[in-house]
Amino acid sequence: MARRQPFIFTLFAKLIQYGSFEVRFANGTTYKAIGAQQGPAVIVSLPSAWLLWRFIWRADLAIPEAYMDGRLQLLDTSLEAFLRLLLMNKRHYQTRAFMRARIKLASFLCLFKSAIWQKQAKANVAHHYDLTDALYDCFLDHRRQYSCAYFREGDDLDAAQLRKIARLAAKLDIKSGQHILDIGCGWGELARALTECEPDIKVTGITLSEQQLAYAKQHVLPRTGAKASFDLCDYRDHQGCYDRIISVGMLEHVGQKQFKRYFQTIDALLAEDGRAVIHTIGKQHKDPLGNGFIGKYIFPGGYLPTLAELTDAISHTNLHILDIEALHLHYRDTLLAWDRNFTAAKEEMIQLYDEKFYRMWRFYLVGCALFFELDEGVVYQITCTTSHGQTPSKRNDIHQNEIRYLAKLWHKQIDSGKKRRSQT
Repeated sequence: MARRQPFIFTLFAKLIQYGSFEVRFANGTTYKAIGAQQGPAVIVSLPSAWLLWRFIWRADLAIPEAYMDGRLQLLDTSLEAFLRLLLMNKRHYQTRAFMRARIKLASFLCLFKSAIWQKQAKANVAHHYDLTDALYDCFLDHRRQYSCAYFREGDDLDAAQLRKIARLAAKLDIKSGQHILDIGCGWGELARALTECEPDIKVTGITLSEQQLAYAKQHVLPRTGAKASFDLCDYRDHQGCYDRIISVGMLEHVGQKQFKRYFQTIDALLAEDGRAVIHTIGKQHKDPLGNGFIGKYIFPGGYLPTLAELTDAISHTNLHILDIEALHLHYRDTLLAWDRNFTAAKEEMIQLYDEKFYRMWRFYLVGCALFFELDEGVVYQITCTTSHGQTPSKRNDIHQNEIRYLAKLWHKQIDSGKKRRSQT
């Protein structure tokens, strides 16, 4: 007599439309769900069927937690194939009645979501960015660019990140004698790179990360001298007048309720005929559920805007949009490059943290890579100006300046990053 499939797996199997999902339980039983469409073939081991109930109800949190804890083991299956299967079936999963109910509830609760206050913002930044230098040295490029690179055929990570910096500098249209503000300046390497693109400019960087500030003062300032300065400061408290403003990978952390305040601050800080370039991760459509794993373990307080939310926030200022560019697969390739570097340092990372942290970070890197390939992920680069009459730079002008800045950056590339990595 054939073994009867438990109800929970029958229910779970209805969620698989692409690929196949085989589950092997600790008691020796095995069940397999096969979707009607082609996709990855995944085999996992679970201690009991109870976890499937959690997977169905809260997949975005229960699945990564089970993987982190080792309760979910991948058998002859790569993490990329496993996550690819999940994302390919995501839209089908969200059409289920219980998920539609959760989405409606989340949409209602968003109306009462509070803004991120300054003390909370600093704690959120510390959670992710105030980790060890060894962690970020192990997977980032030599200039510590922790944002989407810009790849051309044949580029490695270092080349793609330099190309991204050159492209941002070209969009800023920086000129000698200007003062530039870098909001959310990270470790200060973008500020240093901008000072290498044009002579006689000054860059002020502000951050909420004490670790990043310490790194910038120790490693970046000696190479820039008076051309750069760095402060621990919330953007809402900063004062001054700047010819150019750059903000890369920071808007995602300000919170949905603060978008208007963010762009109003940029408007207030820009000089007449000033220009700002905002580089941010976004999504194609609103997602009131968000991602429980990312919000709890990786970027607490983070929120990815839609293009409509960004343009609406800008419309409440005197800023004028000159240009919008959307990037997709560039960030996928960036994240996969980071994951390759991170997995190459596996033993070091486990010794520095533990196995759970290593598995958590890989789930984050690979999952986000596929978010840009298969899901809603997009990077927006928005160029704004305070001058109504300022015309946008022609694409060819941007490209020519990008080539010019890239040559300068390559010429001034410092080998200290390579030496630091070889010494670790």
